[in-house]
Amino acid sequence: MRIITGSARGTKLQTPEGLDTRPTIERVKEALFSMIQFELDGKRVLDLGCGSGILGIGAMVLGCKACVGCDIDAKAPDIVMENAALNGIGGDRMRVLAGDITKDASLRRMLGAG
Repeated sequence: MRIITGSARGTKLQTPEGLDTRPTIERVKEALFSMIQFELDGKRVLDLGCGSGILGIGAMVLGCKACVGCDIDAKAPDIVMENAALNGIGGDRMRVLAGDITKDASLRRMLGAG
């Protein structure tokens, strides 16, 4: 898996092991970022089901101010933060939580979703 756009284009990212994380395919990433790339400057992004952090990190390298990711896999926060660091993104701009947003009310509150 790699970053497809922005200043980090081509950077390979770590991914969680196993079959629980399904990477976003290249065509989907290209379509998504071609639609929103000029709307990201200074914005904050929420990346639910972040896995490796590819979508949140992609948004960050295109000028997003901050990103919060959330994934049900307890290993995701470490992997995403490693990937963010590879792209010069620090913990002051990127935060990742682990948990099931559909079952955890405190997690929803932390993410501003109720």
